[in-house]
Amino acid sequence: IQLRAMIRWGLETVHRSLAPWCSVDSIARHLVEQTESLLLQLSDVRPLAPNKSALNHLLATAGWLTPPLVDGLQALGWLIDERGLAGTAATDGLAWCLPMHELFERWVEHLVRLWAYPFGGHVRSGRTFETLVPIRWSSAAPKSLKSLVPDVVVELGSQTWVFDAKYKNHFEELDDQAWFELAEEIQSEHRHDMHQALAYAATCPASQIITVLVYPMRLPVWERLTARGRSVTVAEVLGGDRSVQVALAGVPIQLSHPEQTNQIVAAWNPLFSVGQ
Repeated sequence: IQLRAMIRWGLETVHRSLAPWCSVDSIARHLVEQTESLLLQLSDVRPLAPNKSALNHLLATAGWLTPPLVDGLQALGWLIDERGLAGTAATDGLAWCLPMHELFERWVEHLVRLWAYPFGGHVRSGRTFETLVPIRWSSAAPKSLKSLVPDVVVELGSQTWVFDAKYKNHFEELDDQAWFELAEEIQSEHRHDMHQALAYAATCPASQIITVLVYPMRLPVWERLTARGRSVTVAEVLGGDRSVQVALAGVPIQLSHPEQTNQIVAAWNPLFSVGQ
């Protein structure tokens, strides 16, 4: 009974930590639902905050513990120390690995879905290959790329938005310096990004296309630019019969509070008004 009471304490601690993020994070929402399901199974016991020495003693002497129970007791220890899992001073905990560029791509996809939801935009994700566009080469010629895969595409009537997440600090560089002051390497990389954005635009049949390059930036820089209406900038590509715009958008990775996600999405309103 005492062990079940300690587990209940741990679940309630995790629930309190994750609940504020449910409205903006689908993973947090899923974990909270799982936590609530487990708490229902422990409704007959009152929560009991575990003692670290008692946990260590239990781990050292209870030979009947199964591997999942051992992992659970270790997790309770992390919660006591406020680290890992749902701790407020996370320095270690459950091991996981995700390259930063992939993390940023998923963060941008999440923001795009929040942005497109109010106006009913149809969202397709490159992560699940919904945006894949094949490139067909003649059989006799040398071949290079076989497909183009934008990160996220949003469609609404005659308009299409193509989002491509770039884990580079180009937006901050452009804010700090004029284009001609940037290092040649940065200029070359940014030209590549622009050419890729235009290649994505060429695959869209819509009459109005806005392709958006999304770059990370530090929170204070984003807050300063947003206050001046400069965290999103849009340019028109002249030529041809269709309306094609290229946009640069900066987004912070670190937030000071969960509600800041709504502020990021609101800063993207100029993207919807383009071509209206």
